[in-house]
Amino acid sequence: MQKSVVIRFVPPAPVKIPITNTVTRTRAWNLERLMEHLRASLEGQIQAELGADVEVQVVTARQPDIRLNNVKPRGSLTDWKEALREAMGDIDPEDFLAP
Repeated sequence: MQKSVVIRFVPPAPVKIPITNTVTRTRAWNLERLMEHLRASLEGQIQAELGADVEVQVVTARQPDIRLNNVKPRGSLTDWKEALREAMGDIDPEDFLAP
């Protein structure tokens, strides 16, 4: 059986930046770059925890979720999922917002 972790990520809404009291500028996220960053950073963490044979998938979704397929993490599953959510929350928006 193939071991995998599927992380369903909800893309953030565009950021509105006030220019004046009546004018705002909207900056969209570079989703391709953001998803690639999440894949690269989370893959190493997950494989270090669960083994190098675990496939990691990060996909966009409407509801956030983490699915473990044929994998049992050490410790509490809730704690493990919370640690991954925190890792995904440590994103500097300026690195991934389109100009």
